[in-house]
Amino acid sequence: MVTPDKKKVLTPSLISAVNSYLMAKAHAELLHDQVDAIFAKALQLYPIYKDLVANSRRFGDGSQIIHSKDMYLSQDKQTSDKIYAFVNEHCRKLGIKPDSMSDELCPALVADSLVRECKRLIIQISAPNMDVDPELVLNGSMEHYNKWVDIHVSMVVSDPDYKNPLPRHPG
Repeated sequence: MVTPDKKKVLTPSLISAVNSYLMAKAHAELLHDQVDAIFAKALQLYPIYKDLVANSRRFGDGSQIIHSKDMYLSQDKQTSDKIYAFVNEHCRKLGIKPDSMSDELCPALVADSLVRECKRLIIQISAPNMDVDPELVLNGSMEHYNKWVDIHVSMVVSDPDYKNPLPRHPG
């Protein structure tokens, strides 16, 4: 295997893309923690159950939903609307969700979208530097897609000259 030239691979554009990715990922993780906590409170206040039936198949087992990711398993629109309204209101009150963001959007999922865009950018920048068509990576398996990103992030952050864009937390 031919080892690529460090200067050819670790371009300022790639370093910038990796920095954007790391910041977006940290932001998304923080938002998920905050939004998940609000959802947990909402799901306690407004119990909702797994009762989805689609195409004559039962997908819910009747148990109470305790994680927001399982909300799709309920057909109870009234309670779902209350839960989403509660989460929306509290996200706005706490400054997690800006006033400019539509009620239908979740700030944590919007942050996830930004993380995906940063991954895409890393691939689009790094692939040509390795003489690889970015579309091959972008349209390949998720395993290879994520591995490509992980390898390039690792290459950037392990470089002795790399400066972490994230501030150190005191203590």
